[in-house]
Amino acid sequence: SPLSKREQTPNRGKLNQTMSSDLPRTMRAVVYDRDNRVTDSAMGFCAEQLTPFPKNKIIVKVCAVGLTPHDFSVAKVPILGMSYDHKIVGTDISGEVVYAPANSKFNPGDEVFGFASSGAWAEYAETEEHMVAKKTASLSHIGAALLPTAGVTALQCLRDVGKVKQNDNVLILLGGSINACGGFAVQIAKALGCRVTCVCAGKDLEVVRGLGADKVHAPWHVGVSRTSSVDSVLQSELPRILTSDEEDDKFDCIFDTTSAKEVNYEPLTRNLLRHAPSNMPRAKGGVASPSLYVALQSGTMDAVKSFIEKTLQLPFQRTHFRLHSECQLNAGVGEGLAWLARAVEEGKLNVAFDGASQDQRLECGGERMEAHARAALALLRSGTSDGRLVLGASTVIWNAWSE
Repeated sequence: SPLSKREQTPNRGKLNQTMSSDLPRTMRAVVYDRDNRVTDSAMGFCAEQLTPFPKNKIIVKVCAVGLTPHDFSVAKVPILGMSYDHKIVGTDISGEVVYAPANSKFNPGDEVFGFASSGAWAEYAETEEHMVAKKTASLSHIGAALLPTAGVTALQCLRDVGKVKQNDNVLILLGGSINACGGFAVQIAKALGCRVTCVCAGKDLEVVRGLGADKVHAPWHVGVSRTSSVDSVLQSELPRILTSDEEDDKFDCIFDTTSAKEVNYEPLTRNLLRHAPSNMPRAKGGVASPSLYVALQSGTMDAVKSFIEKTLQLPFQRTHFRLHSECQLNAGVGEGLAWLARAVEEGKLNVAFDGASQDQRLECGGERMEAHARAALALLRSGTSDGRLVLGASTVIWNAWSE
């Protein structure tokens, strides 16, 4: 009978010699399944997903996968969600290289973390050289899987978009609840040598201080009422707590990490930029001055301007404003991941900070692996998770899912 493409193509790359002569033809995976009526998560278990074929990309044996709120909801989006059907869930991985092209800087046996181009929640994942970095010894696979999307997004917003540098004054708006990107942003800004001021809810005051913030404004200390959210209360308090005419109290960058779409902090804080929007100059080539308001969320008009700017590669957003709503998987991603790994190694970045209420991390390892696996899968099946999950890709996971 005719040979399949997998059997016809010779393997000329570097294969882990501890494995069999080739990768298994199929693997277990969790895929988007919009027709799945068993769960509310639009995800389903696939026992015989095709394993990525080793050719010109890196193949990683997945040891841990990190899932973001986007991963939980994207398949439910009308029209757009249809394009995700039957694709493997997630992008954030940590694992061991089992195959690398002949000219790759990585070798079989290297422990790496980063982004999977083929989908993350599977026994094996395909990725590209610029999308992963080597995992340091002090960083566990579970910890490494927490970093890619949230960590790289925070680094890009502050260092690459906001252009913050040592001794800059940075304001980070954490809003009513600390998300992963916000928690990493506080630590990254400190690692870059900045003076960091944060605005958060009172319940997160000690957590934010523990992350290294120099000054924390937490005006709201009572539980959420039935008629107002934490973010709406913080919105009303901002003009009072951040009003200052002193130049030393102005900010070189304001990073808005909040996800409350009904609240717009930007009009309340724009005059706190060191160069106010009214007199902020543009440098040659149309590049804005480094005094910027960088946001993860925005109104429709700013979203349209951001899309046009990315498409045409021309400055189109407001002079003082930059929308950076998603991690940019460009050529610099690998360097960003390596920067984060070094920060962890040097004790400047703690990936397991406590108190981030939107981070529902269920580590599946050690003696409680099975209990955690079942709890994580129950949360996914419920369709109610709005935070991150980190799962060790083990036999226990697959057995628990397929039951």
